Amino acid sequence: MIVLSFSSLLLCLPSLITPLSTLVCFKGVFRPFEKLADVRMFVADALVNPHSIFSLASVGKVLEDDSANLIQLDMVPTAVLNLTFDTTLMNVQPPFLKEELIARLQSLPA
Repeated sequence: MIVLSFSSLLLCLPSLITPLSTLVCFKGVFRPFEKLADVRMFVADALVNPHSIFSLASVGKVLEDDSANLIQLDMVPTAVLNLTFDTTLMNVQPPFLKEELIARLQSLPA
């Protein structure tokens, strides 16, 4: 018997539409043995500038080992990742996400 397991990652980044929004989140689903590098590629593909320099953090800890899989990083079955841009190396301005993703954003009830 083969059991497939997936990790659901919620990726959060700073406001990109209005100053009233504090956080924008989008979701990615990955296999447990996928690498952090795969998550980075998923994020980069969603950005207006895929060459932006950014960090991913989970529970306040910056994730740096791109060769580690999601199990090794304690991101299975689920995790919330915070995305931050390195503004000292490049000027990053909103909107961060591609237009087609912004068009699909939905507000969550308070």
